[in-house]
Amino acid sequence: MTPRNTIVTIFDPEKRLELWKDAANRLLAAQCNDILEYLENVRSKLQLEKLQVKVKDILEALEIFRAYQDPLRKKSYLLLKFLLRTGLLEVVDPTTLKLPIDNHLIRLALRIGLVEIIDDELKKKILLHNSISEKEDRILREKILEAYMYVLEVSGLPPIIVDDLFWHVVRFCCQKESPNCESRRKDVIEELKQRISIKIENFCPFIDSCLSASEENRRRLVEPFFRSIYY
Repeated sequence: MTPRNTIVTIFDPEKRLELWKDAANRLLAAQCNDILEYLENVRSKLQLEKLQVKVKDILEALEIFRAYQDPLRKKSYLLLKFLLRTGLLEVVDPTTLKLPIDNHLIRLALRIGLVEIIDDELKKKILLHNSISEKEDRILREKILEAYMYVLEVSGLPPIIVDDLFWHVVRFCCQKESPNCESRRKDVIEELKQRISIKIENFCPFIDSCLSASEENRRRLVEPFFRSIYY
């Protein structure tokens, strides 16, 4: 969460306004007041009972909205995560969810060593904070998603739990400018403990396996500079 009284810069507000208008117009065209009513209508049209709805049914239903047309469906999976967690939506196959790959998860994957960039030119762009192409961004996110899905497979943990774990660790320990592998701030550690509900001491829970913990130069790896409405 963003702390109170923090000034936040919204990237490309005009484009985001277009996306809001697109969503509103499509909901009006479907004669729905909100997204939940729209998804309920989709379920009815598919002639499915509530516990027969699959993740793919929801993903396909969201594709009419421009904001949800990302090939990797970051916003779609994030929306599904929120709806499932709050009990506003049920699906028969929640374990088929994929992780919503955002800048935080990209940064963690690069630093911890889940993904290794072998393209020297791309790696140079990232280290120098130079912009990358849409194709480079898509390929990188695809490979990072594959890596996280492998983690899901071998861990056997639910996607929502794994996403929470990684996301909160990045927020509290693996910040973009100053990664905090060993925190001496008790307040930070205590809040992280409450967020992820696992036993940790005064350091990141991944410190024993993260390559950046022992390779300071690797901590310079961050999410690529690429402006997108998808995440």
